[in-house]
Amino acid sequence: KVSFDFMVPLLEPLQPHFFIKVVSDNWLNCESSIPLLFTSLTLPKKFPAPTDIQSESMLSLFDLLQPKTKAPLDEAEQSARIMAAEFLFKNKIFVLNVLQSNLFDQFWNSFESLFVGANSNSGKFVMSLLSVIKLAVNDPERQSRVLLLFPDQTILAQKLPLISSLISVLDCSFHTFTGNVARDVKAFKKKENFLILSTAQNFDKFTRNPSKRAAQLQKIKQVILCQLESMNLPVGGVFETTLIRLRYLFFQMELNVRFVALGSSI
Repeated sequence: KVSFDFMVPLLEPLQPHFFIKVVSDNWLNCESSIPLLFTSLTLPKKFPAPTDIQSESMLSLFDLLQPKTKAPLDEAEQSARIMAAEFLFKNKIFVLNVLQSNLFDQFWNSFESLFVGANSNSGKFVMSLLSVIKLAVNDPERQSRVLLLFPDQTILAQKLPLISSLISVLDCSFHTFTGNVARDVKAFKKKENFLILSTAQNFDKFTRNPSKRAAQLQKIKQVILCQLESMNLPVGGVFETTLIRLRYLFFQMELNVRFVALGSSI
């Protein structure tokens, strides 16, 4: 018995059928032809087209605090915008750039999962932290958790200054996973640790026994994935495995968790 393993690209427009023909180079009249019918083939959904950058005016801190809306802002929305303006001011960001201005509504007014593919230093990580502020204001009891997942410790350390300024605005704290599961579980349960920071490797250890971590995983309301392009690097295998396991566990537990994926432009 001989088996073959090969790939055939499917091009558009998709043909109704393919013929695969195998011919022996050692024996005469030794060949086999197999038809492949694609009439009932279910293809995966196409990726949505990249979002065009609109040539709209850039948002300033004044626009953030005094939005042009017909209805007055409620108390929670006002509080969230004040915190967001304070966070931006602490980081010397007085005007959002064009990309940030285009993304503001998706980050601020929506709980849909999204992927942002943009160059480094484009400000996409800042926008993800603004969405954390909105979530924190809507959860004054701090019952939920926000997970920030990084490919390695180096990237995590680079983002710490921004995260520290966010923590000072929210008046809470964060915990960085150490790889010691018992210690990490104990820190996860602390009410003040609203943000959970972890490398993919340390969070992989945390989720290897999901039945014992269900109580902690149910508290996660948002997952921020930093530098998805690192999946092409040696650390990418663990990063991808951890992400797939997380999505599977959330699906099994029927949890509505927002994923915010950040990476380089595709």
